[in-house]
Amino acid sequence: MSTYEIPVPLDEGISTVHFCPNNQKIISMTTWSGAIHLYDIESKEQIFNSTFNSPLICSTFVDDNSGNDFSTIAVGDTEGSIYLINSSSSTTLKWHTDGISSLSIFPETGLLL
Repeated sequence: MSTYEIPVPLDEGISTVHFCPNNQKIISMTTWSGAIHLYDIESKEQIFNSTFNSPLICSTFVDDNSGNDFSTIAVGDTEGSIYLINSSSSTTLKWHTDGISSLSIFPETGLLL
């Protein structure tokens, strides 16, 4: 088993960590300060980050077969929003009045729950 240490900002509490299913050297990390970070664990470099106004409390990678280093990632916040994020854009879905505590993708259909 290998271990990798990545630089996590001290003021950000980690809420989720996931490996990218299309590229196992990439991990996502969401935080209570509203940030999402993607890291290449081999180079220990941050390859993407974005910040939102509310704490992010759940996430899942969505396989969109885009050919990018990482597929779209869905994140949920404490205010009931779901953000669909890829390397070039972000889309906000707002269907809930309470926080999103869990997200899951059904790969065969692309259904996000």
